[in-house]
Amino acid sequence: MLSPMTTYVAYLVFRITRDSWGLSTSGKTIVSFGGVRNQTTNVYLQQPHARGRPHAHVHAQGPRNDGWMEIELGEFYCDDGDECEVEMGFQEIMNIKEALL
Repeated sequence: MLSPMTTYVAYLVFRITRDSWGLSTSGKTIVSFGGVRNQTTNVYLQQPHARGRPHAHVHAQGPRNDGWMEIELGEFYCDDGDECEVEMGFQEIMNIKEALL
């Protein structure tokens, strides 16, 4: 049961180790609640570089005070506190990823 008249925000919280690879391919975030589905594209777990500069379409991510990284998956508004299914996720097509916590 969610609190009525409240906006919720979902985050993916993660760490990347020094020997990571396969994490700089763009993905998308999804948050679905009460039949409303929000999706964001061009999201990266690890920022890719093109000719020494950051990629132009990188979704903001940031380090937290505890050393973990976070990416906002999206937000949803609970109008009347009904019990509804919430779906949250990060989707990216790549065969192998390494060093993602």
